[in-house]
Amino acid sequence: MNSTRPPSANLGSTEQETGGGDGNFIAIVAVVNGYSRKMAEPLEQIQQTSDDYDRIAQAIAFIRQHHREQPNLATVAQHVHLSEHHFQRLFTRWAGISPKRFLQYLTAEYAKNTLASTNSVLETTLETGLSSPSRLHDLFVTVEAMSPGE
Repeated sequence: MNSTRPPSANLGSTEQETGGGDGNFIAIVAVVNGYSRKMAEPLEQIQQTSDDYDRIAQAIAFIRQHHREQPNLATVAQHVHLSEHHFQRLFTRWAGISPKRFLQYLTAEYAKNTLASTNSVLETTLETGLSSPSRLHDLFVTVEAMSPGE
C-alpha cells in the first residue's frame, strides 16, 4: 500500500484514495460498510417492534383496568399516545382482534360472573358499565350467541 495511513484510517475509502493498494482490503471494507448499513435497518425494526409491543401491552392493561367504564377507542389510543386509526391497526395486528372486540370479551366474562352471583340482569348491566339491559342482551348475543337468561 502506498499510503502512510494505517489500515484502520482507510475504512470506507476507495482504491483511488488509498493509491491503488490492496484490493482485498478494499473489498473487505466495502463488505463491512455494506453490512453495517444493512444491520442498522433491522435494529430500527427491532426497536419499533419493541415499542409496538409495549404500547399494546399498555393498552391491554388499560382496557382490563377500565373495562367497567367502557372506554372508547379514542380514550385508549390517547393513553398509548397514538392516533385512533394507527392504534386500531396496531392492536388488531398484535392481538388478532380489534380493541372493541377485546373489550366486549372482557365485559361478557365480567357479566357472566356477575350474573352467576346476583342473578339480576339490571344489576349486572349497571355493574358492567353498559347503558341498558338491551345492551347486555346484544353483547351476549354477539359474544356468546345466547341471551343473558340462557
